[in-house]
Amino acid sequence: MLVLKIVSFYLIAQISAQDSAETVVANAAFEDIAPCPCDLSQGSCDVSCCCDNDCSANEKQTFVSCIPYLAGGQEPQTQQYRCSSTHHQKEDWFPFLCVEFEYNAFLGYFYEWQYKLGNNTQAFLDRLSTVFYFSYREQDARAIVDPNTTVYKFGASVKTRRQSASRIGTLSLPQQVLTGQCLDTAPVRYLKNLDHSCTVRMSVDLCSATSVLSQLYYVQSSTFTSFFSVVEDYSGITVAQTNVVYKCVTNENDLNRYLMSMTPLTVDSSQPSNLQIDPACVGDCGEDLCVNLTRSDPVVPQTVIGNCASQSPQAPTVNAGVCANAVIDVQYNAYWIGNKIAKFDAVIIVANISINNILGSPNVLTQNFKVDFIHNSTNATGEVSDNFYNITDASYTRSGKVGYEKGRGLYSGSAVYNTSTSPRQFLFVNSNGSRQMAVYGPGPDGLCENAGRRNIKFGEDITTACKLQLSIANMSDCTVLRRQMIYYLNSLMPSDVLGRRGYNDIYNQAYWIPVLREDLNESCTLASYFPKGDSPVDNRTGICFNITSGIHLEVFYGETGRSNGFPIYEVLGSKVSYTNTTWSVKCSGPAGGVCRPNSTMTQQFQLTSSVRFTQIPPQTPTPVSKYYETPREDDHQLCIWGVCWDDLIHPFSRRYTADSREYVFGMISASIIFFIGYGLVARPFW
Repeated sequence: MLVLKIVSFYLIAQISAQDSAETVVANAAFEDIAPCPCDLSQGSCDVSCCCDNDCSANEKQTFVSCIPYLAGGQEPQTQQYRCSSTHHQKEDWFPFLCVEFEYNAFLGYFYEWQYKLGNNTQAFLDRLSTVFYFSYREQDARAIVDPNTTVYKFGASVKTRRQSASRIGTLSLPQQVLTGQCLDTAPVRYLKNLDHSCTVRMSVDLCSATSVLSQLYYVQSSTFTSFFSVVEDYSGITVAQTNVVYKCVTNENDLNRYLMSMTPLTVDSSQPSNLQIDPACVGDCGEDLCVNLTRSDPVVPQTVIGNCASQSPQAPTVNAGVCANAVIDVQYNAYWIGNKIAKFDAVIIVANISINNILGSPNVLTQNFKVDFIHNSTNATGEVSDNFYNITDASYTRSGKVGYEKGRGLYSGSAVYNTSTSPRQFLFVNSNGSRQMAVYGPGPDGLCENAGRRNIKFGEDITTACKLQLSIANMSDCTVLRRQMIYYLNSLMPSDVLGRRGYNDIYNQAYWIPVLREDLNESCTLASYFPKGDSPVDNRTGICFNITSGIHLEVFYGETGRSNGFPIYEVLGSKVSYTNTTWSVKCSGPAGGVCRPNSTMTQQFQLTSSVRFTQIPPQTPTPVSKYYETPREDDHQLCIWGVCWDDLIHPFSRRYTADSREYVFGMISASIIFFIGYGLVARPFW
């Protein structure tokens, strides 16, 4: 098997003088360039991610378990057909027909090529003359804007103008680059939304008029002619209507959301997790008996932050160790129509921040930045609306036009039918927030009860986990626990349809793709494992067999066309699957007190959620052929149809390292003697 990995790195920015050290790019042919996929947060420890270098030894001890397999930087899952598998219900013939798996050069895993081309130049040239050459090119079109363009196009930088001096500039915001750090002057691109955060370490020098903490660093209202505002046309000088509102944070709790906490995080291990599950709403296999698809989601009150007394931009100042009027949150809303920016609204949140924390070290501030491009709801120029309902009095959003755009939201929902007719009639798709597909968004403590919902973005694979605290009493009825876990996981991914494209008509069933969902009836009843009754494991105190502990969404998409050189991505299918594990309370060690009668102590178990996107090619790709080495080291021939003749005698070759040569010779000799003896006794051919 030949494994070919090609990785392209693009240097898009130079951070600063102190961060300009030489970067060594690993060779993907010999090294794993992504050893820790679950490391999602820069500079902070991700829950249950044991390969995260930001996690200290004390933090790792609080993990119930690591995120398993490749997603957690661990060894891949052992397939059930391999001899090293430990799965239940093994057949009697399993040891005889299981597969011995090995890593070596013959299989094409990471290994260094042992022959130098300089030693066999002629053989290398002969080999080149017999192979078919491949070329690799980028499939997706880049947002490269013609420097001679005169109008705003997708990906063009948004222009600004200082009216008093007639100076044209570029609207910029701090943005993350490939290194994970933030570039302070990254341009804002036309029709490309942003939603990210950047961390800065507070200092007296940073609290200045030219830093990212200054209100002067960001766009200002068009009523102030001495400051810069957004330009309506790419090549024009007319300033779009720009409105900026400054809000001041006075509540300490609101400010703490932006500061790294110095208080040690403690979790009360005596309190079981309260998932707020109503037992009356849980069906026999975790079905939601209380769902009402015709009801809207309740309105969650937003945090109210008052306007500042002064609505003119000001520079931050240092007074008694406090940086006053420092910017902590920036939100831009650009209303566009055609190739113009009709209006630009901004909300800039400021606060007074102590430069040092209670421990005497500099505070770490997390600044949030968000940019949304919204189609102009005021159709002043008579442009025809391009949405399904010809809406002109309210803004609407999409995740690409016509197809999905990578990095934008994935649309999902639950189909509503009229069940009084036969057959049932499709009415609409409930796309409320509670019916959208999501993954866990764990908080600082990592507990499931405090975890939020993290929206899924098209084309971005993600794996998250949270911790569940259970006592010995919670493990007393495994059937109830099994149903509640299925109910809780399904509430995270409740959708039964996905939007095919970036903007979908909720009243047209053709715009939606059904979600296939794994049948859990056998897991609930354990009929396939124990046909004669309940699991004998469930009768043991503190052990529950086959608990559903993970939910996974797999989305298949393809390129169904191109528009102006850009691919049109469309969802082709999707499936929801589950992970089942056996939960048992550990009665030994420091946490063994949980097994005592009437104990209120708890132990932690892990729930996981993941999303994987797979692009389906329009045509089945040609399989990669294998190579094999002949006794002549200078002659490397191509295996026809991926089948090599020396595979037949692979156990005798020097590449086979799974067993000793004496063992292989003895087993093969015994097999030959057995078949010869069988032929002489049974005489099947005469």
